[in-house]
Amino acid sequence: MSGARSERCDIAVVGAGPAGATAACHLARAGLDVALIDRAAFPRDKVCGDLLGADALEELAQLGVDPAEAWPGRTGTARRWREEGQDGTVKEGEEDFGAGRRTVYFVRRADFDDTLRRLAVSAGARWLSPCRVTGLRHDPLGRRCTLDAVAEPGRATRIEASAVICATGAGKGVAGTRFDATDDRIYVAGRAHYENVALPPDTYDFYHLGHGPAHYGWAFPLPGARANVGIIMPLRTWRLQGLRGAQLVERLPAQRRLPRETLRAAVRVTPFRAVLLRTGLQPGELCRDGMILVGDAAGMADPRNGEGIGPAMFSGHAAADALREAWQGRSPLRHELLGYEAAVRRKYGEAFEITRRRFAGDPPRVG
Repeated sequence: MSGARSERCDIAVVGAGPAGATAACHLARAGLDVALIDRAAFPRDKVCGDLLGADALEELAQLGVDPAEAWPGRTGTARRWREEGQDGTVKEGEEDFGAGRRTVYFVRRADFDDTLRRLAVSAGARWLSPCRVTGLRHDPLGRRCTLDAVAEPGRATRIEASAVICATGAGKGVAGTRFDATDDRIYVAGRAHYENVALPPDTYDFYHLGHGPAHYGWAFPLPGARANVGIIMPLRTWRLQGLRGAQLVERLPAQRRLPRETLRAAVRVTPFRAVLLRTGLQPGELCRDGMILVGDAAGMADPRNGEGIGPAMFSGHAAADALREAWQGRSPLRHELLGYEAAVRRKYGEAFEITRRRFAGDPPRVG
């Protein structure tokens, strides 16, 4: 790459979503030279349910972020949930995360991700964006990684690092992994934002559509009588539906999966968008050749409910802890990376695998 601009750092973090930004922030606070790289200019939107559950709130607390203070007037909140099962039975309950926390927050990803990114930059991480990584190379001794990238407008960039955190999401990205459409770990999640949504005060809704746990519709409150309304289901079931995503959502009331009044006067104000999710942890190694997979790149979406933000942030934090330990000279890098993988699998692996095996053979449900 003759004439390319060169950057050198201790750790390159590719992808500035919740996993990457969390890792970059913890690493920068520990004094490491971190480059945080993303192909998009921020703030940018991201398809998501926008829900901050127990793990996400715990990770935010460790970053020193209070949702009520970080996004004043830009969060939806709920202390109660309402669930309708396949038989039409409605259950209601109150949230209880322990330690006195009983509130779920809903924050649009454009706001949430940009806050974490700015937190990492304020801690000392270098921000390279928009910058698209096109390749990853290793020196013959495996001591350094070189990222080939293209920064806007078309300027070649070479980034050298001792380790790379791959937080590029569930697509191919730097990790070189592709989707297998027959893999029962692959889900589709899609959503749109609506105005004039009639949700009970301080409540969010979700409605089961199939036999597996991560197969449901939702209506999550946002400020100003808006709501994030969406669905998640296995990819194989999505393909059998034969409808566009917005149609799948908007026919939920007719199927008695959402109360009719919820969307009766609602107006869709954003396009329906969908993404693929890799759930239940990526098979094989999460660390190889100086590269650490975190977040959706590691298959961190929870197959029990499809939540991705909390597990992603946990994986980014765990990766940062492992690299910090290595840089402090307490043990070799490879040993610490094995420790990262063990930490992730210890927290999520058993529950993820039990859920996946239990529901892998369920027949797809249509309509």
